[in-house]
Amino acid sequence: MPLTREDKLVAHTVLYPWQVEIMRQIYNATLPWLEQSGRPLPHRAEVDQQNWWFDSEIPMTAHIYTTVDEPWKFIAFSLIQFKEDRFSTPLFGILPEAHGNGYGEVILRHYLEIAGGPLAGSDRIDNPAITKLNDRNGWKVIGITDGVRKLFHPGVEPTEDEMQHAYDEICRYHGYGEKE
Repeated sequence: MPLTREDKLVAHTVLYPWQVEIMRQIYNATLPWLEQSGRPLPHRAEVDQQNWWFDSEIPMTAHIYTTVDEPWKFIAFSLIQFKEDRFSTPLFGILPEAHGNGYGEVILRHYLEIAGGPLAGSDRIDNPAITKLNDRNGWKVIGITDGVRKLFHPGVEPTEDEMQHAYDEICRYHGYGEKE
């Protein structure tokens, strides 16, 4: 599902070094919020980010976003890593000055569509904005460890077989073993 004018955002696929740099700048600016996902995340230097992006063996895709009204101003990014076990892990960040405009929901729906299958994620129970967003959009809690909710999303229209396999793999990814 491509973004529409009503979504108020335009997604640009990250392909070039200058786009990786914009993504890095937004990532670094949003680290305080990203770390609320429960994972320690490093500040990224330009050369490190470029090397990570272009040398990675993990299949992934990323987007940087502008608003429809200000197409020159990048305000957010999303990144999806495709794991070998038939699921994906998303990450997105929105610049603080763009918070509160409903962009998180637009970006979440966008990356769910792009992932095309089950996803593993996490959020912190003390971040009500993101927990409500995730709950509203179909994320399910597998467990909670140290205030971090470990999450599963079935993806867009998965088969029962795909969903069960992915659920088991995501449980292992989160350190919970297989579903009983």
